[in-house]
Amino acid sequence: PRVAGLKVRNLSAEEAGTVGRATSTPWLRYLVLEGASSSQLGVAGAQALALAVQPGMQLERLDCPRCYMLDEGVAVLASVLAGAKQLRELALASNTVRQEGMAALRELLEPGTVPLESLDMRYNEIGAVGAPEVGKLLLLNKTITNLDLRFNGIDNHGIIALAEGLAENASLLHLNLTGNLCQIAGAERLGEAIAKNCTLRTLELDSNRLTLKGVVALSQGLMKNQGIRKLTLGGNAVKAGPRSS
Repeated sequence: PRVAGLKVRNLSAEEAGTVGRATSTPWLRYLVLEGASSSQLGVAGAQALALAVQPGMQLERLDCPRCYMLDEGVAVLASVLAGAKQLRELALASNTVRQEGMAALRELLEPGTVPLESLDMRYNEIGAVGAPEVGKLLLLNKTITNLDLRFNGIDNHGIIALAEGLAENASLLHLNLTGNLCQIAGAERLGEAIAKNCTLRTLELDSNRLTLKGVVALSQGLMKNQGIRKLTLGGNAVKAGPRSS
């Protein structure tokens, strides 16, 4: 019988080649490869896993948490995913992705030939340097509806770069920026972006560095936005000042 999906836990670099060869079947729909905490797949492991992605295959979901492929490995994976014409979900949480890895993903997803709807980049190291690549992706991509950027060390500079793309994006529904470093300047630019964006429905900004001034800046954009249904701000330093008598 044909197997629609496969999940492998505690994958080591040594095992990646075997898994890649064993899963290179055109009918595979989803593939979950969870890395071992003591192992780093890196470039060699990513190259081995790339064997699983064959032209013409029907892969719809690829989830590789904690594989620590690094930028170089993610670039290798991105190069073969260009042939995954059915891919809807890509999850690369905890892979130490920085600017170069994010740039490779942006080049993969910008043209829209891969119809990706969900991109999960939690617990990477995109930071201020990699965030402009996310902004460029949001500017040009027309298929992604869910973007998870939790805990990526994205500061004000990065948030501002990301917001430039968000302002023009017409497909994103859910954006999660929990656990980043957004402050007043970033909140101001996000507010300007959501004032223009008509499609976003959920914005999560929990556990950033927002104060009441930042929330007020963000609210200026919210007052002009008719689409957002959920905004979360838990874990920020939002405290009302003393009431005047």
